[in-house]
Amino acid sequence: MSKDTNHPELRSLLEVTEVGEITISTRPTLNSNDTVAQAAAEMRKESHGSALICEDGKLVGIITERDLIKFISDGFDFDLPLTEVMTKKPVTVTTHDTLFYATESMHKGGYRRLPVIDKNGNPVGIIDVKTISHFLVEHFATAVYNQASHDNTIAKNREGA
Repeated sequence: MSKDTNHPELRSLLEVTEVGEITISTRPTLNSNDTVAQAAAEMRKESHGSALICEDGKLVGIITERDLIKFISDGFDFDLPLTEVMTKKPVTVTTHDTLFYATESMHKGGYRRLPVIDKNGNPVGIIDVKTISHFLVEHFATAVYNQASHDNTIAKNREGA
């Protein structure tokens, strides 16, 4: 992320606020032997775009709606166990990582969601782009709502002589 010279207080807030300080999304939790069909059903029931895959209380993978869409388009069997389709050892953040670190990790990896673990490595939820956006709007509503679109910040005509 580049340094924001127009709103240094925004960057400062992201650098001091820990992931555990904001509302972390509850999430469906499944076992690695559960099927793709069970994951889709749980995600739908919970209205959540992802599910954490755990064994003995520890995170071993994640499955997202992007994975399910790819799975459907490839025509796979919905009775396959999640171990065959989940993202193993997903990138995570801890409850003590900063929001800046979380957003930077999302940006670099192209993720919309990251599993959140506690200091013992136990999954506690998921942080997503939507949650971070709502947090920013709560603290900087004027700055967020008054930003011009990128198209409006570029001069369309030459100025001067």
